Formats: sequence, C-alpha cells, structure tokens
Amino acid sequence: MEMPLSLQTLPAEALDILRYYGRTGNASAHADDITEGTSLSDRGFGKGIRRLVTRNYLSMAGEQVYRLTDQGYRAVAALQEYDLTAPEDDGGYQPRYVRRRLVVAAPHTLLASQPTTITVGVDDAQGEDIIGDTVNVLLRMSLINGEPASGLETTLVLSNRYASQTFEITAGMYTRVRLRIELYQEQPDEQFAPAGGVYVDIPVTANPDNVNPALMAYGADFYLREYAS
Repeated sequence: MEMPLSLQTLPAEALDILRYYGRTGNASAHADDITEGTSLSDRGFGKGIRRLVTRNYLSMAGEQVYRLTDQGYRAVAALQEYDLTAPEDDGGYQPRYVRRRLVVAAPHTLLASQPTTITVGVDDAQGEDIIGDTVNVLLRMSLINGEPASGLETTLVLSNRYASQTFEITAGMYTRVRLRIELYQEQPDEQFAPAGGVYVDIPVTANPDNVNPALMAYGADFYLREYAS
C-alpha cells in the first residue's frame, strides 16, 4: 500500500504528530504532551504543528492545546492503515503495528478513604493482531484526588493472551477521582516509547450505604510496534 499523496507532502515531524494522536486515541492534546510523546525537539514540533494547522488537520482548542479536525481524523486513520502494511527500514528492523485493548475494571462507586482493588489488563490478541514474540510494556498508574497520586509502575510481558495486574487505590474526600493509566513499550534500544492509555473518572461517596460495588469495565485501544529483523 502506498502512502496517500496528501500525507507524502507533509514533513516527517507532522507525520510523527499524527501517529501520536493515533497511538493515544486522544482528540486533543497539549503541546508539552505531544512533544514528550513524539520525542521531537521544540524546533521539530513547531515545524510539524504549523504544517498540520495550516493544512487543517489540527485546530487550536485552547492555550497550546490542539484538536483533531474531521480531516485530521481521516489522516490519522489513513496513516495507521499505511503503517500496518508498509515495510519500514529502522536500523535493520521492520516494524508493524498491532492493535490491542486496554481494560480497567473498577467498582462503580468508591468509598472515600478506604482502599479498593482495581484490575488493569490487556485483552487477548484478535485476528491479524497476533504478535510473534513477547513485548515488554511499562504500565504507569496515577490518581487525581486519591492515592497513589503518582509513581506506581509495573511491567507487563505481553503475548497474545490476556495479561493483567491488580492495584490498590484509595479515594480522597472528593466526589470523584480520575484514574490515569499510561502504557510505554520497550524499544530495541531498551528505551520506552508511549503506546497509549486511558483516563477513568470514578464517583466517590463518604456514605457506605451509597457504595455500589458492582464492577465497571472501561477500555481503550492502543498500538504495539512489533519489530522483526
């Protein structure tokens, strides 16, 4: 498959930014998050973002926040389709992208100041998204309006089967908490690159009678980059 001509005319920095939106699944992102997620220099980010805004792939949604336009969504989808089928020379490696599903299982309502166990997992691989070897993924979890506020990490070794990890969280005295899960894939150079993630808002109550322990499942797609020599 050949890359669409409209994308061929974009600089590499702009394509990296579109790939970032595809990996994260976000409709909008702050300039700092894009720069960190793409490992672009400030100059490279400026070059790419200007072209994307000029070509109407992105629009300003706030102070240094960029949102995908309808045309941008189509460009991201087209680039993902191209990346899934086109060979790429990368230091002797030829990568392809496979889609997996990140799932978070948590109670419908949390009781303030009481520890609760949640489960974070990755679904079985489906269809053409089978991988030939295991992939190391760093899973980072943080909580707004609760504990742990940051710094909780673990490594998952992903195959084609379901993998999961349990965590203990404690909601503060608020009406809701925001759970943030981020995934980073280990690269051949042993560095970790962003692969995707999910934000989950969970209601909180201080009254035990109002707690709903029924589990709710939240999910988001993410992409693994598989390397083959």
